[in-house]
Amino acid sequence: MFPDVPVIDRPGIICAWDDPKVVAAIEKTARKNLIMAGVTVDVCLAFAAMQAADAGYNVYGVIDASGGLEVTIREHAVARMRDHGITPINWTTVAAELQRDWRLPTGKDLGRVFYDHYHSYGLLVDSFEAATTKPLQKAS
Repeated sequence: MFPDVPVIDRPGIICAWDDPKVVAAIEKTARKNLIMAGVTVDVCLAFAAMQAADAGYNVYGVIDASGGLEVTIREHAVARMRDHGITPINWTTVAAELQRDWRLPTGKDLGRVFYDHYHSYGLLVDSFEAATTKPLQKAS
């Protein structure tokens, strides 16, 4: 999706923020708002997100895009991150906020993703289509 973005190899480093190459790549963007996720919510996301917040970044932790072994682990990780000023968020909120307007060129494709993976949205689309589509007339 982003062919010009280099992959940062960080063998053995548990927390991405402990890798100077990761921090340098983030600093190079000159952005202060970070959307982060991790393989696990309690380690991969939490550790890097808390360090980024401590470094002055506004961090949005995408909880449902990060793995968790059980509900309690996820809840404790979210509470810990909130204590560090991290805003927990979900993937649909991130996607909709970045999309902003369904009429943009990416709207149709994102709408399809929402339809396929976000049950409430799929029901909304089905309901809208049922209300706005003219029923087929039987041939006489």
